[in-house]
Amino acid sequence: MRLDYDRVADGYDAQPYRGKELDADLAAFARGRTDVRVLDVGCGTGNQLVADRAVAGARLVGVDRFLGMLRKARAKDAGIGWIQADAARLPLAAGAFDFATMQYAFHHVERKAELLGALHRVLRPGGRFVMSNICPQRMRGWLVYRYFPEALARDLEDFMPPEEIRAELERAGFRGVTAALDERRLDEDVAAFAAYARTRANISQLMTITDAEYAAGLARLETDARAGGKRPSELCLLRITAER
Repeated sequence: MRLDYDRVADGYDAQPYRGKELDADLAAFARGRTDVRVLDVGCGTGNQLVADRAVAGARLVGVDRFLGMLRKARAKDAGIGWIQADAARLPLAAGAFDFATMQYAFHHVERKAELLGALHRVLRPGGRFVMSNICPQRMRGWLVYRYFPEALARDLEDFMPPEEIRAELERAGFRGVTAALDERRLDEDVAAFAAYARTRANISQLMTITDAEYAAGLARLETDARAGGKRPSELCLLRITAER
C-alpha cells in the first residue's frame, strides 16, 4: 500500500487543490443522454462526484479503499453510492456503468492490469473510461523532485508510463485509446513552495519517503527559501481516454 489515507482523512479537504468543478469529460459524454451511470474509482472524500451532481439524471457511485475517506464523502451527499473496495476487484456487476473515471489515483493500485480489466468488465459496450494523473517521466524538474529526489525514485516505480498504460488498456479490451500530455514549464516562488511543503500531508509524494529523507529535503528547501526568488519547475498532466 503506497499510503494509508485513513490517517489523513480528517484533514484531507483542508489541503490546497481539493476543490472540484463538474468533470468536463463527463459533461461532454453525458450531453444528449439520460440516466448516465457514473463510476469514480479512487473517489477519496467524494469532491468530484459531488460536483458531478450537476449532470441531470446521472446515477453516481464512488469506490475507495479507505473507509475514513468514504465517511467524509458520505457526509457530503448520502444520495451517492459510496463503496469500500479494492479497485482491482470491483464488486460491481458487468456492464453496470456508462462512464468511469480515475483521477490521480492509478499509481496507488499495485495490480494495475487487474484494475483495467475490472473497469472493462463493469463498463457497458459504448462506455468510456477517462484517467487523469501526472506523468513523472516527463517532469523530473518538478520542485518536489528537485528537493526530494527520493520521491521521484518512488514515483518512477509506482507510475506506469503512458505508453504502458495504453498497451494495458488495449490488452484489457479497450479500443480507441488516446493519451494526451500537457507539459508546462513554470517559475515557482521558492518561499511559497516551502510553506506548502512544510505541511507534509499536502503532497502525497512527501508521505511516501522516509522521515529522514523528508527532513533533509526540507532543510535544503528552507535554505533556498531564505534567499528568496523563484526556481524553475516542470509539470506534466496526463489524460487518457478509452472506449469500451
